[in-house]
Amino acid sequence: MSSTSDLLSYGVLAIVGYRLVSALRVALARGGRGRIVTIVRGIRVRHVWPVPFVLAGVVTVAYSLFTLVPPLRIGWWSLLGGQGNPVFGETDSTSGTAWEWIVPMAFVALLLPALPLFAQREEEIFRLGSEDRNHRQRLGRAVLFGLVHAIV
Repeated sequence: MSSTSDLLSYGVLAIVGYRLVSALRVALARGGRGRIVTIVRGIRVRHVWPVPFVLAGVVTVAYSLFTLVPPLRIGWWSLLGGQGNPVFGETDSTSGTAWEWIVPMAFVALLLPALPLFAQREEEIFRLGSEDRNHRQRLGRAVLFGLVHAIV
């Protein structure tokens, strides 16, 4: 019989897998493909060049917070026996088995086609209400957005 943490981590993997399959179905549908093409064609250098700098800043702040505040050293996924990002499905129980590479490869294969749609929806949620925020509030929202991603 599997331990409770194994059952919970399998449950998380089932939910993530279901969401990825659902997103792939939307991405492969007629309207989804057109939206993906529009999103990818709209990417410009001005969108991409700050990524390494912003990522470095977010990782630095997150790492500092996670090492200075003891409760932040442990995440929900690691408490369930997971390792790394839950989207890649690595757990303690799959370590050393074929599942250690099969699950992440399958999840990434499902994720990649739908990634532009995930990014678009995430941006819509992030920007919601931005017109009513001042520069300081927007900066705070951007930092929060990055920290949420670092936590996952």
